[in-house]
Amino acid sequence: MNQALKVLGIVVLGLVVVGALLGGGYLIGRAVTTREVVSFRPGAGTYGSGMMQGWDDDVPYSGPNMMDGRGGGRSSGGMADRFGRGTATDVEPLTVEATAEAVQTFLDELGKENLALGEIMIFDTHAYAVIEDTTSGQGAFEVLVEPGRQVVHLEYGPSMMWNTVYGMHGSDPILGTSRMGGWMTQAPAPCAGVDGECGYGPATVTSDATPLTETEAREKAAAYLEQAYPDQTLSATAEAFPGYFTFDVESGGTPVSMLSVNAYTGQVWYHTWHGTFVEMSE
Repeated sequence: MNQALKVLGIVVLGLVVVGALLGGGYLIGRAVTTREVVSFRPGAGTYGSGMMQGWDDDVPYSGPNMMDGRGGGRSSGGMADRFGRGTATDVEPLTVEATAEAVQTFLDELGKENLALGEIMIFDTHAYAVIEDTTSGQGAFEVLVEPGRQVVHLEYGPSMMWNTVYGMHGSDPILGTSRMGGWMTQAPAPCAGVDGECGYGPATVTSDATPLTETEAREKAAAYLEQAYPDQTLSATAEAFPGYFTFDVESGGTPVSMLSVNAYTGQVWYHTWHGTFVEMSE
């Protein structure tokens, strides 16, 4: 009798051990599979809470660092990794001609007769283009073009957050992205700055607010560069957009980036998401 109980006990114990091993293997396999699905590309971010995290503590006129870039803030990835420097390491830069074709398709799909393609700048990570408002003679908004799929989308940063007409908080927002042969809805994530603040969120513009002049905006931009990037200088002219100005930034006569100045708050936003300059339209 005792021998039978002993054998039964050994059998039961063996079954328990086998069950534990099978269960553990299942959980480990599920975890690995989940990681593979989420981490679709090393170093790439996705839309979500990382979009506006990070803070440039030591740089004047700056605040939440929306993009992971050269601004020196505590970055945690975000949209720049999704569409900017993190996506084009193995893709040839676009040409001016290919960018013009992609942006024109975007404008045709948008169907706004007052919009036209302006300046194009090619970086090794993406192309940048100014969309002009033919009615006002000024800039309407800025777009980026991803080189691989030629996706056109509203440029993150000032064009998305500060543009009082076409930005995500504007009166006529551009909330989608277009690519050759189709339209993709890609609404931006909500602003989620440090401690609930959104220093780079939409400016509150009152009906009697007086915007900065280009000269005043240039003074603020120059003061920023003097302290943050003393080896860089501003271009001779600025592009005025609804709610802000954008200046090209140069080093040794070569474009290296851009910065924008909010026309109502005077904040300066350095475009940290551009890669190495390649060429620009005439």
